[in-house]
Amino acid sequence: MIWNIFFALALTPSQGQCVVLQNDRIYARDVAPAIPEFAALPGDMTIGYSPAPGARRILTSVALVALARSYEVELQSPRNVCFELRSMELRREEVRAAVLEELGQDSNKCGVDGIEVEVLQWGPETTPNGQIVFPNGCLQLLPNHGSRGEALWRGHVLYGTNRTFEIWARARIKVHFTEVVAVSDIDAGMPIRQDQVRLARTEASFLDDKPARRLEEVVGYACRRPMRAGTALGRSQLYRLPEVGKGDIVQVQVAAGFARLALEARAESAGPIGAMVWVRNLTSGKAFRAKVVGKGMVAVTTTVGGAREE
Repeated sequence: MIWNIFFALALTPSQGQCVVLQNDRIYARDVAPAIPEFAALPGDMTIGYSPAPGARRILTSVALVALARSYEVELQSPRNVCFELRSMELRREEVRAAVLEELGQDSNKCGVDGIEVEVLQWGPETTPNGQIVFPNGCLQLLPNHGSRGEALWRGHVLYGTNRTFEIWARARIKVHFTEVVAVSDIDAGMPIRQDQVRLARTEASFLDDKPARRLEEVVGYACRRPMRAGTALGRSQLYRLPEVGKGDIVQVQVAAGFARLALEARAESAGPIGAMVWVRNLTSGKAFRAKVVGKGMVAVTTTVGGAREE
């Protein structure tokens, strides 16, 4: 039972000696050092809630006498008791360590190879004693063009029973990552070959999700506009070429029961793997639909009654 209803609880300026609380509640064992008779009460009995960080709370002698008597305990020398929450100084190195820990846990999702953090400002100076947390690591690295490479992080100190105390830090962030760069000029609309690109390490003051970071994201794709040698390739500048293009000569795999037949045809429409396209038999001139199953390859399945597309 919480006895706040019996107490004249007051917030006071920071003066005089107070009992320092380790938790977000005031227990009977917290009162005992100031009033020994409270040692006779259950130590984990909740007396009230701790004050807000930076404030003090007074339990009056009148309220303490009333509480003790309800447990048949008489106080010999009742007096007011002051309480304050245990605090800590928020230091630069601890803020930086918390930021790096969050980014380190998030590094794979962020797609970065390394991160440097320089903490410039932080606050408030004093916080409850607890765990410093700066959540949403990747989101904090998104571009902010007015920040001059600086990021304002919103975090909190986790203390007591899942209570939080808001903190902030302004930091200069430098991220290291890999991007795909053109080795030679690349024409628009043409498949990009592996010998036309390479991986390069770079750094930036924010995490830009636009550059391609793996060769698989580029090779076989095409650029929407010409790219000069030395240019980093962005995902938005690329598009996937269909495995079958209009006018391509394709290999047709025909399945009829246990029989298999292969022939050549010309694609009259384009499509990626899994799409249905129109093709025309180069020998008979007959047009039919087939499913794209690979680069330059389509397939159909025939039945006794005719052709059935797959």
